[in-house]
Amino acid sequence: LEDKLFSLIMTYYKSPAIFRNILGKIYRKIPLSIRYGKTYIKYRKILENSAYWDVSKKNEYTLSRLKETFINAYENTKYYKEIFDEVNFNPYKFSNLNGIKSIPFSDKQTLRNHKKDLINKKIPKYKLMYTTTGGTSGIPVEVYFIKGRERSREYAFMTKQWERIGYKYNDKIARLRGTVIDYNGNNILFKFEPIKNRLLLSTYDLYEENFPLFINKLKEFKPDFIHTYPSAILLLAKYIIKKNVKLEGLKGIFCSSEQFYPGQRDILEKAFNTKVYSWYGHTEGTTLAGECEVNTDYHLFFEYGYTELIDEKGDIITEPGKQGEIVGTSFEMKAFPIIRYRTGDFAEYVEGKCTCGRNYKLIKNVKGRWLQEKIITKKKSTISLTALNMHSDIFDNVIQYQFYQDKIGEVWLKIIKNNKYTKKDADKILLSFKIKFKDYVSIKIKYVKKIDRTEMGKHKFLIQKLNIKEYI
Repeated sequence: LEDKLFSLIMTYYKSPAIFRNILGKIYRKIPLSIRYGKTYIKYRKILENSAYWDVSKKNEYTLSRLKETFINAYENTKYYKEIFDEVNFNPYKFSNLNGIKSIPFSDKQTLRNHKKDLINKKIPKYKLMYTTTGGTSGIPVEVYFIKGRERSREYAFMTKQWERIGYKYNDKIARLRGTVIDYNGNNILFKFEPIKNRLLLSTYDLYEENFPLFINKLKEFKPDFIHTYPSAILLLAKYIIKKNVKLEGLKGIFCSSEQFYPGQRDILEKAFNTKVYSWYGHTEGTTLAGECEVNTDYHLFFEYGYTELIDEKGDIITEPGKQGEIVGTSFEMKAFPIIRYRTGDFAEYVEGKCTCGRNYKLIKNVKGRWLQEKIITKKKSTISLTALNMHSDIFDNVIQYQFYQDKIGEVWLKIIKNNKYTKKDADKILLSFKIKFKDYVSIKIKYVKKIDRTEMGKHKFLIQKLNIKEYI
């Protein structure tokens, strides 16, 4: 049934607009339990009560899911079979959370170097869905999902946390998150997507002369929520405050994929007269954490995956206010197990539990690949590089890349290529960015053998030599 629904969705996307509207309205009436299948039902049932489980029940659940994850990885992947044997880790005897410490950490390079050996050998290729991470650290990573499974889990968790500030299924959403609206140069800024009852707005056309068009479209659509990047909607928010524009009826703004800088949340809530809700997650699917209705600390979903916060020695942090790296183990990445994954993101440990009553561990001040980095266009406006995350195959033959800007409207893309890289790869990369940048930014490729790391040993996505404060 899930395969048939997947085929229906593909038919929908290939159809003319008039048929998409009809198919979309019909599809929205199908119950979520049917649309998203057994995985969705499973997690929604768990999430009905799990936030309030006591420590004993939480630990029992976590141990069970970790053991299931380890056994799957050991039995079905070459990489983890070898790693577990090498460190004498027996997944069948795993019975204590401290036992996870004997498993070595993994990272982006691990996933890249051992991609073939990490794929579950028992899952047929036709059931695998390929995607890449956004590459905001300059090192995109390929991962594999099981069609109709991982996405179903994601939707169960996302909607559950959105419900904390009033979201209901079929509410209207305006989405300003890097979606390309117009591939043909027809200056189309908006597109309605009936299958999800949402309005897509072009992140790449956020120029002041277009702001009245965006505002009028929002007034016409009357969304219940806006789903966006903080840096993208901030430009529009400042204009709204400046022009004293009133937008009525918004229940909230969903923000993710970027860290908030001081004062930004206040600007958004003032401009749109509503609450801003933020969360943390990533394509690798190991960790998910979101705010609640009373607190801006991130509540870690223990039902989603097992999250550790480690110091520079790899030890678990339990000291309030101390910053450490987020390490995650996914419970649902059965096609491509990801275990003790160093995300490259950092957060502060928060002691105790939230006054909302949910028994989730808390973190705050997440930093790392979420940092907002902007390119300055020829029109002296900005485009957030978060919006340029390339969840596609254009960087498959690229080991690492980095943007560099020291002139307005001009950007260099430094690339370390692998031995399979050809001119076709360069053409695909340039075309992809041409579609997004249009004529507002010229981009050139420069091949290098090394890209320097930051003092913390991280890969920086953009080296920006211009004074960004002059343009925001």
